[in-house]
Amino acid sequence: MGVWISGFFGSGKSHFLKILSYLLANISVEQQQAIDFFDEKRVPDPLLRASMARAVTGSTDVILFNIDSKAEANSKNQRDSIVRVFQKVFDEHLGYFGSVPAIAEFERTLDQKGQYQTFKQAFARASGSTWEEDRDAWLFHQEDISRALAVSTGMGVEAIDQNYTNSVEKFAQTVRQYLDSKGTKHRLLFMVDEVGQYIGESPDLMLNLQTVVRDKSIIPKGTVSDIS
Repeated sequence: MGVWISGFFGSGKSHFLKILSYLLANISVEQQQAIDFFDEKRVPDPLLRASMARAVTGSTDVILFNIDSKAEANSKNQRDSIVRVFQKVFDEHLGYFGSVPAIAEFERTLDQKGQYQTFKQAFARASGSTWEEDRDAWLFHQEDISRALAVSTGMGVEAIDQNYTNSVEKFAQTVRQYLDSKGTKHRLLFMVDEVGQYIGESPDLMLNLQTVVRDKSIIPKGTVSDIS
């Protein structure tokens, strides 16, 4: 479920991780797919090329991020900070407001019910601006949110659980639901840079990382964490 990339300072771990993410996502570059750049001149081993070709088949979400830049300034003092960062980048990848878990969960719930787009349209009419522009100041838009929810769902602003908290189990279940919605052959990869430097010598952070990786065992095959 997890791969740790090890090497001395300046050995190219971050570069390797980035190129690997481009390859596994098989992004398009200059009207070519990433896998096309790894021809027989660059990769003379035919078995390795065949393995690389198999790795890019099917649909894959690749989430590449630097954990230190995504974490909150004081998060290293919290033993659950790593799962919070994983949840944040996952929510942002899906277009939700990852900085506030309660809002991201609210958006996810509306999306799962097929009401998210209707809500955003109703909010735009009520507030005169888009939901994406104003959701970071959602506490100041309670009335507009209530109006939009009344139109789109029949609920009020209490639909936002302001006491929502992250946990490794919740995160694992959320990822599982997403993968289930994408089909059995879809893959999701978290590719995390600088996690060793972020953890340092903190046993709590190391335990949190270990728990995140371990609890992915409840998720069907298709989720991998590559950690640099």
